[in-house]
Formats: sequence, structure tokens, C-alpha cells
Amino acid sequence: MRISRNSKRLFALFTAFLLIFSNFSYALAVETTNTDTYSVLAETDFEDGDAWGFSPGGGAEAVVTADEAGNQYLRATGAGSGERSITKTLAESTNNSEVLFTFDWKPETVSTELNSSQVQFNDINGNPIFRIVKAGGTDGEIKYGVGTTGTDLSNDTAVTGISTDGSWLTVEVLFDFNNESVSLSMKDKADETASFSAADIDLSTINYVNQIAEVSIDGNRAGGNNLSFVTGLDNVTIHGSAEPAPAQGEQNIVSIVSAFETAFTVPKNVAKEDVISFFPSAVDVQLENDVVVEVGVGWDSVDYDPAANGTYTFTGVLNTEDVPNVTNGNDIKSEVTVTVAEAGGMPEIGGYEGVYYSDFGDVVEVVPVNWGFTTAAATLSINKEDVAGNTTPKLQYSIASIRWPCGNEDL
Repeated sequence: MRISRNSKRLFALFTAFLLIFSNFSYALAVETTNTDTYSVLAETDFEDGDAWGFSPGGGAEAVVTADEAGNQYLRATGAGSGERSITKTLAESTNNSEVLFTFDWKPETVSTELNSSQVQFNDINGNPIFRIVKAGGTDGEIKYGVGTTGTDLSNDTAVTGISTDGSWLTVEVLFDFNNESVSLSMKDKADETASFSAADIDLSTINYVNQIAEVSIDGNRAGGNNLSFVTGLDNVTIHGSAEPAPAQGEQNIVSIVSAFETAFTVPKNVAKEDVISFFPSAVDVQLENDVVVEVGVGWDSVDYDPAANGTYTFTGVLNTEDVPNVTNGNDIKSEVTVTVAEAGGMPEIGGYEGVYYSDFGDVVEVVPVNWGFTTAAATLSINKEDVAGNTTPKLQYSIASIRWPCGNEDL
């Protein structure tokens, strides 16, 4: 069959287009941030054997070790039945409008699917701004999250197109505080075409200070699971722009969004501090930018009389002193109504004199809380639901996991 000249031209153009497009895709895959306008704030390649200030907490280790080729890197490990953390506190917190972290990351397998390990960036108050996460289990997913920490990865976003088998990855995390965003790029060191990038990830949905003070390598342990993780870190550089970080304005509280009981009935002669123990010590509030944060509450009543039956109002004043960039210019407060009433009578038993008695809340609240019962590694509460036909309030003891003395395993 004879091919026309026009067909040949079309074929040549199509082939050229494919070659150009494939090279363009490769260029995108290996593109890195231009650092010409940045200055180096700190850097290390661990070749001097120094851990660069990464300080391990209990149950964790951070040692500089060499791979098969003799390259030295930081090897962070953690194991046991609690959270594990290795933290680097920067000599000076960043105060730049743009901050770029570049490093090589080797997220190896984390024990059990419910556990995870992470590299996290915290502000000057220790609040999480951004993290990259290695989920637990064989070839567990890699994810990233804004303002998140711990074992709950449901709000984090999956990273695709890169290896999850514990290979070395090259990572860039660029904070742009002018635009309140962060950009992330990752690629396999062994194959730069295996890459991922996400630009302009929104930071305006969290409350934070735009100064980074800590970088931590953490192991997150889910309840009932023993934790074991290994993370490698190498070739860390922190760049900063010449422009300082912008001033952050305060956000007003517009409402209290936490749900809590607002009415209680107590017996006579209950001290004010014991009444206040029923109220929340902190509540979630919504700010005018729709961000939700937790603030403390201080409770008081100006006329509470524990010896007199009646109804009293307790007012909760929101404490924003320890919450950055938050103010209560609208003077939002919380209120709880407390009724002082006669308690239910103690049942009489022939031949015995009553000394102590509680119906656990049939008529009035149980005072002190849970009638003074305490426990460790479990939860006590007053259950007012129907349990096997018992519809009256009763003391409930619950536990999520049991530890047997056999090999330190949680069941």
C-alpha cells in the first residue's frame, strides 16, 4: 500500500508532538522551586555525624547512620505503646513571608494499619500547620494534611504517583504566608518521573501563627495497637524569602459551637467549685473567618447560695489569652442554670442506720462527679439511657482495650 506525502507529514507531526509532550511531562515531574531570591536559614546533610538537634522523647531514637554507599543520614525510630516523637526546635523561628523546606525522606513501614508516622511543621505555640504522613501497614499510603496530627487521617489528602515501599523521596514544602497557602512536591529519588505536586493548599481554614518553630518526626499510635516505625531524613535545607511574614490580624469569636448541658439540679450544700466541676472547662468557638478553635472557660455565679433552694445562673467567660490571633470583642459568654433542690430520701433498711447513699442522679446530680469514683485507663460516666430495662441514671464503667501481662500486647 502506498502512503501519500500528506499522510507522512501528518505522521511526522504526530510523532514530534508526542516527543515534545513526553519531554514536557518529564520537565514538569522534575521541576523544583527557584531559590535564587531566597537565603539559606539552616541546612545539614548529616555527614558530620551530628543529629542536628533532633531530640527524641521516651521510646524513640534518632541516630546518624550510613547506608550501603556510605552516605550518612538521620534514622529515626520509635516503638512501644505510646506516641513517639523526635523534635527539632529551630535556633530561631522563621519570620519570612515564604519558607521553603527541602529534604530527602524515607518513610518505611509502620506497624498495623491504624498507626502512622509523620513529618510535622509546628508554629511557635506548638500548633500543627502542615504534615506529611506515612499510613501504617504494608505499602501504607502517603498523605498530607493542614492543621492535623495524630492517628486520624480521614481529613488528610492522599499523595499519588510515588513509591510507598520505603524508598527515598525528595520533598519540597513551600509555605507562602502572604497567600496563606502551602505547596507540596515529592518525587522518587530513583525515578524522578514518579512524582506528585499540590499547589496553593489553603491554610486559612486553621488558626496558626505564621512563624515555624519546630519540625518533628512522630509516630502516631492508635489505641490497642503497639507502635513501631522507622523514618529516614537527609539533605535538609531551610530557605527563607527576604520579605518578612505579614502581620496577622485578630479574628473575633462569633459563636460557641460546642454542645453541652445547660441545666443541672443539685442537692443543698454543694460547694460552688463542685457545681462548676460539671461544666466544660473549654469549648469550641467559631471565628468570623469560619475557623473553629478551642478556648478555655472560667465559670462563676454572683449569687449562688448552696444552702437555699432556688435557681441560679452561672456565667462562663471565654479565655482567649493563650489562643493566638483570637479575640472576644463581641463579649460572647456561655450560661448554665443550676437549681438547688431537696435530694431523694435514703431508703430505710431495718436494723441499719443509713450513712451514705446515692441514686446516681434520679432526682439531683451526683455530687461529687461520679460520686467520687475514679479509675485509670478507663471511662466513668452517668448513663441515663435504657440499659436492659433500667431507665434510671446509673454509674457506667467502660474500657476500650485490656492489657494482659503476656508479652505487653494490647487486646
